[in-house]
Amino acid sequence: MLDYRAEELVPLSQIAALIPGRPHKSSVWRWATVGVRGIRLATVVIAGRRYCSREAVDRFIAATDGTSKGKAGGEETVRQPSASARSAQAFIAQELHSGKH
Repeated sequence: MLDYRAEELVPLSQIAALIPGRPHKSSVWRWATVGVRGIRLATVVIAGRRYCSREAVDRFIAATDGTSKGKAGGEETVRQPSASARSAQAFIAQELHSGKH
């Protein structure tokens, strides 16, 4: 939750300049409205303008990269192969070992 009384507000249109890699402003808008993996960038609307804060960006980055859940920042997870991929791998292995080339 963004505390507009305690945090320095920045117009959402200027937030991208504060984020490493300078994402496009449409990405920042999507983070605020749709979110990433169920996590939205905290914003507040005052007099028809949407604002964010550096602290809100920090919380968003920590929540979406896993650091807030005790994982190392940026740690990637290993994706398990799907059932169809495992089936295809087994078929190929069987064909290679059966000698029917």
